[in-house]
Amino acid sequence: MNIAQELKQVEKKIERLEFDLAVEKAVYVRLKAIDTGNQPSLFGSTQPPTTPGSMPSHIEAVLINAGKPMTVSAILKAVKERGATSASEEGLKNNIRGTLKRRGDLFARHDRGVYKLVRTETQPVGEELKE
Repeated sequence: MNIAQELKQVEKKIERLEFDLAVEKAVYVRLKAIDTGNQPSLFGSTQPPTTPGSMPSHIEAVLINAGKPMTVSAILKAVKERGATSASEEGLKNNIRGTLKRRGDLFARHDRGVYKLVRTETQPVGEELKE
């Protein structure tokens, strides 16, 4: 194995670890919210928290890592890099679009084809992301 291959392996491992860290941070924020009695303002009255490995958790982690709104294409690329798969790229893109629209408790449209987190992990629970 040469240095370039080893660097590539380390880069992929770092990306996986960053994703895992983002998911754990999101879980921590949610558990903290539940513990302090702020659960309804975090999830609304009907939406469950994200499940690790689910599409909402992948998108949430990507947006947390980016720290800014992203286009659907950029989210697609980042989600694919983190290991999410589908039978076709178009299917994965449609899954992402559907998740962004369906999970209004987590994601909001920032501009045409651009989405953001409703709140960030550093904001108090229930406070919307300000533009």
